Amino acid sequence: MTPEEVHAARFSKPAVGRRGYDEDEVDAFLDRVVDALEGRTRLTAAEVHEVSFGKPPIGRRGYYESEVDDFLDRVAAHFAHHPPPPAPSPRPLTDHDIRTARFPPTPFGRRGYDATEVDAFLLKAEEAFRGTVDLTAQDVRDTKFGPSPRLGPGYREADVDAFLEAIATELTRRRT
Repeated sequence: MTPEEVHAARFSKPAVGRRGYDEDEVDAFLDRVVDALEGRTRLTAAEVHEVSFGKPPIGRRGYYESEVDDFLDRVAAHFAHHPPPPAPSPRPLTDHDIRTARFPPTPFGRRGYDATEVDAFLLKAEEAFRGTVDLTAQDVRDTKFGPSPRLGPGYREADVDAFLEAIATELTRRRT
């Protein structure tokens, strides 16, 4: 299977009065297939088998479902026999990454983590990465922050939590 074969794929429209797969959704997924074939992203046979598409808007027929399914079976077979290479290891997190970390503020009227508490903890984490303070991955995972003041600065919790997990992962890697 080549990117050219994917680009050349054409699908019929179902009979008048019937709706197949949404064309935009199928085309977007085929773009992912091309990206995977060209090595820009990863895609597995299981992901191809699990993809699902909605119906096109009323008045549009979309792509004939069985033709799309047959083509995706061929795509999945290709990826089953040519699995993607392992993902490259991420670059190790550094004290500079911690020092320069920025988090989006919470939207107006919503509370997140108290920015002052998060910033203070990140200073400690930065020192730990330099070896001047002892901090374990479990310490990072156990850290709790209070809510931001009602009208004060706050950081989005999901962004902070993801960064803390990256810190914990790097601390674990450094200790092994």
